[in-house]
Amino acid sequence: MTDASAFHDPEQEPEHEDLPMLTDVVEATESPATVNAVLGASMPLALAERIAELDTCLRQQIEDWLNREIPRLIWQELDHVAERVRSEALANLHDTLLPRLSAEIIAQLQDRDLR
Repeated sequence: MTDASAFHDPEQEPEHEDLPMLTDVVEATESPATVNAVLGASMPLALAERIAELDTCLRQQIEDWLNREIPRLIWQELDHVAERVRSEALANLHDTLLPRLSAEIIAQLQDRDLR
């Protein structure tokens, strides 16, 4: 089987190049618990609670966005792949099958004319 990178077309780069690929590894520099502990130690409790709520809200919005957008992006990419495969198959048909069929038709017509 061929390597998946063989199908990558650099001219078909996605619009959002700043987004990490699904295969990219992104490492967190600090765990949320560490960040909360540092922030909680240096700010009033009410502010720390609001920041924790905001953090939860942001995480949920990111998860919702991913759940909404990833399927659309996958279908969009699959549509591009399907179109490319169709175009390549059609080009191959024109280059290989049509000449053979034309030659067969010509041979049949010549054979019929010789009778």
